[in-house]
Amino acid sequence: MVKVLILDNDAAVRKLLQLAFEQGGIQAFTARTLREMEMQMEEDPVDVFLVDLHLGGGTSGVSVVKSLNRKNLLRPFLMVTGTPDHPSLKEVQGFRAFRGIVAKPFSVMDLVQQVKNIQ
Repeated sequence: MVKVLILDNDAAVRKLLQLAFEQGGIQAFTARTLREMEMQMEEDPVDVFLVDLHLGGGTSGVSVVKSLNRKNLLRPFLMVTGTPDHPSLKEVQGFRAFRGIVAKPFSVMDLVQQVKNIQ
């Protein structure tokens, strides 16, 4: 079974996506911070990351991806954003694990299928 880790600062978004993935046959975990992601990876590694670009508090999904890459924890990932043309996305598009940008708004069921297709 595919396992996905959802990184988003919005609790409602995390819960909605977790429920959708689980109904789609994907085991889903959630995190609000990089540290929570790292703890999840230590406890039960996942196959795919879903990373929000704007995490609030001055934290960027791009900086999270770079940190995970430096620590050899990076997995195939999708960046989720309402600003798909944001210049900072270019910084991670060259990463081997990069699998695309998911522009908000998006169909949750299409996202579930997209994650399934990564594996």
